[in-house]
Amino acid sequence: MDATLKIPVLTETRLKHLKKARSELTKAGVTFDSGYDLEEDIIEWELDWSLKNAKVIIRPELVFDSQKVKTREHIMNAENELAEAGVYFISDSGYIDRIIWKLDELDGAELVIRKPRKVFSEGVKKVNPKLKLPMNILRKIKWITITVLGKSRR
Repeated sequence: MDATLKIPVLTETRLKHLKKARSELTKAGVTFDSGYDLEEDIIEWELDWSLKNAKVIIRPELVFDSQKVKTREHIMNAENELAEAGVYFISDSGYIDRIIWKLDELDGAELVIRKPRKVFSEGVKKVNPKLKLPMNILRKIKWITITVLGKSRR
């Protein structure tokens, strides 16, 4: 499932906590693309194909695989930084193998869910197009090639 977490940047303090939260997730080994919408002053975390060591499931929940993340402590630190920034959600860390952020009751941010892009199957044949050049351009290319190689003739 592809999703974008959109978090409004209301103050410099909030921005500082959002950056710390992203840093803690990175330290835990959880990576994803992010962006900044200057027009609306919103930080966007892209929870799509770029998301590593966590996944968004349909409920919607962000599930961190404790076997893949470096330490649970960084995930919890990120959660605390988001709370300091005014982004609230229910977290469940009672599992041995995962931590779950329940984003269906998200406060202080918006979760936008998109349909995932279709992935091409391995059986799809890649085709290299054969480029046909007009004769006058082809002659110029040959002349330039010959000149570069040190044989200045036409």
